[in-house]
Amino acid sequence: MLAILISFIFLFVSFAAEGADWKLYAQNAPLEPGIQGNAYYDKDSIAYPFKTKGFFGMKEDKSIVSVWEKLTFPQQNREIRILCYVSCQQRQITLKSIISDGNYIYPPQPFLDHPFGIEPNSTDEKLYKILCR
Repeated sequence: MLAILISFIFLFVSFAAEGADWKLYAQNAPLEPGIQGNAYYDKDSIAYPFKTKGFFGMKEDKSIVSVWEKLTFPQQNREIRILCYVSCQQRQITLKSIISDGNYIYPPQPFLDHPFGIEPNSTDEKLYKILCR
């Protein structure tokens, strides 16, 4: 329940802020089977959604990174925004929220909230390498 609340807060805060800092990390890449597009991440949305106990109290758990991703498909005039959680230790990505062409896709879609492995040489791996340095 808390994760859902955090996702909604993230959703509205990210879109209420006009100054998203979108950084291109994959251009003309195969984002869907047979469809090329561009992939961006919002540098300003990078966060660590979980806390762990530290010696001096709670601290950010940097093994999981959350970020908003934007996929654009210029030939189809489509845009998809995705809230992702990237597990740096397990090399997995979990899609938490999706907005497709301005419409919120509400879970439970089979691919939402289900971690999947990051394939070598994929756009997901490019994002993983940026977030999990």
